[in-house]
Amino acid sequence: MKCNEVRRQLVALADGRLGGSQRDSVLAHLRECAGCRELMRSLEADATGLRQDEPPEVPPFLTTRIMARVREAAGTSAGPVRAPVPARRLIATAAVILAATGIWLGASLGRVIFRQEFEYHDRVAVMECGLPLDGLANQLFGE
Repeated sequence: MKCNEVRRQLVALADGRLGGSQRDSVLAHLRECAGCRELMRSLEADATGLRQDEPPEVPPFLTTRIMARVREAAGTSAGPVRAPVPARRLIATAAVILAATGIWLGASLGRVIFRQEFEYHDRVAVMECGLPLDGLANQLFGE
């Protein structure tokens, strides 16, 4: 293997992500090349140091300060982000259509349920009177 190819794979080797024949080829190259071997030692030392370091303490309100600077640089205020006027109108129109559709469906379903309930009670009343469900009853109920 050439040094350029090995150097591209040294980080993966140091992290333990390199396996199989690639790992064997890189290790064989490191036994023969002092420059790549020194670079590998340096990477391993850096990785060890990074693993031992404590994560830095995040100061309070860091996010707020960063966002204030971003808004300042963009020239916007710190207020809430609102949708453009056409989008708000579209949302309002969709809400009105949805509400109207819901009212219409509710009223239609209510009429159907009321009609079925009314017909049921009429049939029960006719049967309780002892009238057969033929003749006048059939004419009333369409049977």
